[in-house]
Amino acid sequence: MKGTITYFNADENTGAIQSDDGLLLNFSTESLAPNQDESKLINGCRVDFNLEDKIVVNMLISKEQNLLEDNIFYLEPSQTGIISSGIPDGYELIDSSDITLKREARNSKSLKFAFIDLCEKLGGNVVLDYKEERFTRNSIGFSFYMYRGTARVGVIAKKADSNTDGAQSLRELKHKIRHDGIEKIASDERKSQFGLKLVKISGAILLIIFTIGFFLSK
Repeated sequence: MKGTITYFNADENTGAIQSDDGLLLNFSTESLAPNQDESKLINGCRVDFNLEDKIVVNMLISKEQNLLEDNIFYLEPSQTGIISSGIPDGYELIDSSDITLKREARNSKSLKFAFIDLCEKLGGNVVLDYKEERFTRNSIGFSFYMYRGTARVGVIAKKADSNTDGAQSLRELKHKIRHDGIEKIASDERKSQFGLKLVKISGAILLIIFTIGFFLSK
């Protein structure tokens, strides 16, 4: 069977298909056949699927969809930007990472530059959901202010004609973000935080042992 996705909720991984013969069917990402690109599951996406006991199974992104994406063109912004909320007028969100990344810097300007640099290295052109806060870092004998922030990597673009200088197809833009690189950074951050906790716990235990030994030696 063939149909068109009329609704998809990426947070819940569920959606609806209007089949070409008029049926309105619900589906989840579990309905996808192996090796299918979930990022293509957007309103208007064409799919092929089977129906078993009124349940959508073996769903494939249609070749029609790939052909469509090769013939829709967009223009990226001239420079990487930072967005706290919303998308600029005239632009569409083409792709984004669900993973929130973290960074720290000595001042707000350096923090923004760090996120922009990271975003570009990971294939994005916009820093999404940017948030920052100032905090005090204590060191031996003194303390100082630092800034930490969180954000996601995204790709935005506005529709353009195929002959517009710098225009790229929708399919090209959907594959710009290095999602595997983002996952690795997030994994490394988790390991680093776990390591710091172990160091702090080990230090506290050693201090307790030293203190007990000191009093017992008297």
